[in-house]
Amino acid sequence: YYKSFYPRPRTTILGQYDRSNAYKKARRFSNAFEIPHVKIFRFESAIIYFNADFFRESLLDSIGIDLKTGQQRKNNPQESNDMCLSFRSITHIIIDCSSINQIDYSGGKIFIQALKELNGCQYKVYLCQLRYYNYDVLQKLQMDKECSVIVTATLHDAVHDIQDDLRENHNNKLLLANTEL
Repeated sequence: YYKSFYPRPRTTILGQYDRSNAYKKARRFSNAFEIPHVKIFRFESAIIYFNADFFRESLLDSIGIDLKTGQQRKNNPQESNDMCLSFRSITHIIIDCSSINQIDYSGGKIFIQALKELNGCQYKVYLCQLRYYNYDVLQKLQMDKECSVIVTATLHDAVHDIQDDLRENHNNKLLLANTEL
């Protein structure tokens, strides 16, 4: 029913625009680059009962999670090595909620289910620009008990937090390697 009468909501993978605090469609703008180890996903619609499954499918598919098994898809051996390396190196997912003007209860349940699936694949998940009334819906559905998620005010705050986290992890690995010598 939904598919035949309503256009599908737009989904976008964002990249950082010219090393600024602006984020644009990575495929559309040649000077918008995806940040290493980070996938920024934007869903441009409300998440309500008739399109929540499309949100989940779009999010998981954009990251490379098999919708049937819930596991990370195996890379195609014919893909270039660069593509495979960048694919496997994603550790953080940012969901830009700025275009989500409503989340109803049934949509919220599926939203949380998608977050749990990302957590199950060892991704650290950030929600940014989440409107307070959508946050209230997710809290009533016990999002904090169901999954691990970090909520930030802006997309740039999430990116900075992730970059700090990655830098700290890298420094810890270097310290560990030096102490083993």
